[in-house]
Amino acid sequence: MPQDSDFLRIFLNPETTRLSPNEEYEFQKWVKNNNITDVDYPDSFYDLRGYWKEMQGAPQFPGLMTSRNTWGPREHFIDKYKQHGHPTFSVESKYSVGPSKGGMWLSDYYFPEMRPWKSNK
Repeated sequence: MPQDSDFLRIFLNPETTRLSPNEEYEFQKWVKNNNITDVDYPDSFYDLRGYWKEMQGAPQFPGLMTSRNTWGPREHFIDKYKQHGHPTFSVESKYSVGPSKGGMWLSDYYFPEMRPWKSNK
């Protein structure tokens, strides 16, 4: 459960979708109905509100959606709403700011962001 001190970091984060009070109420119902336990955890690094809004509150059943937008065992939600700090933050995230600002997926393999090599010369 998030601590009170996490409130500002979570809700003022520019990588968190803002919802109206009615949307937030519906979002919280969706979270409960879908048994999502890590919403607003400081280390989840995922914009569940953005995902919920895009999916229009569709039910999420374990084993339906993989991270690669294909049907099969659900490992985690799609990359589009991963925030900076997520272990597999990729260029597929809407919060990536360029073609090399995040890792990349090749099939089911994740390759972390490549940092430019710097010469000592």
